[in-house]
Amino acid sequence: MASGSGARADEVVPQSADWLTSIIFILAVLALTLVTLGVLYLSLTSWLDKRTENKDRARLAQSEKDRKLQALGVTPRPRKKVSDAPTRGGGKGFGN
Repeated sequence: MASGSGARADEVVPQSADWLTSIIFILAVLALTLVTLGVLYLSLTSWLDKRTENKDRARLAQSEKDRKLQALGVTPRPRKKVSDAPTRGGGKGFGN
């Protein structure tokens, strides 16, 4: 039995390296989590800014178009509102 316990003692990792490895691993996971959250935040803000910018450009282009028409003395046509409700069409599909 003495020889069995001696071989077993050689295989055990010292306690100091075990907690140090755990701390380094936890710090690495936290760092990667922070980087991932930062990238997600930057992507979201970039997408929202681009969307707002496109809406502003479309609004500016429409207002310039209306201004040019008013300068010529033409009244702009009222814009139709697009509804989000699905329309039920009488298509020529199967079963109609």
